Amino acid sequence: MALVTLLTGVVAFIWLLSEENSLLSVLSLGCMVSALSLLHAHYAYALWTRLGCTLRAALIGGAISSGTIGAAACLMFLKTVIHAHIVPDYSIEQQLGMLMRLPTWTAAGILLGTAFSLVRCR
Repeated sequence: MALVTLLTGVVAFIWLLSEENSLLSVLSLGCMVSALSLLHAHYAYALWTRLGCTLRAALIGGAISSGTIGAAACLMFLKTVIHAHIVPDYSIEQQLGMLMRLPTWTAAGILLGTAFSLVRCR
């Protein structure tokens, strides 16, 4: 787990320094950061053992999907601030548009987590 965390940090650092500004890369990196942080939280096992399988899967799905959007928006902002070009890597409209999709992505993650639990836990 520590090695994966270190590698994710290195990838994020290299991405921040590069001149690449596609939405796919920032969403992929945001998903990596979100899933990794959730894996770290999963090791706080005491709370998870009290919850049912379906509720745990729904919470994990919602957290990963909303964390993906949150991390991607933060990464987009950081990259724009670090590079400070005349024309930013990601416009304000793109950043706000990403945040406007947060409720939809959260609901989709909750539904996917619930669907996964219905297949896996039954």
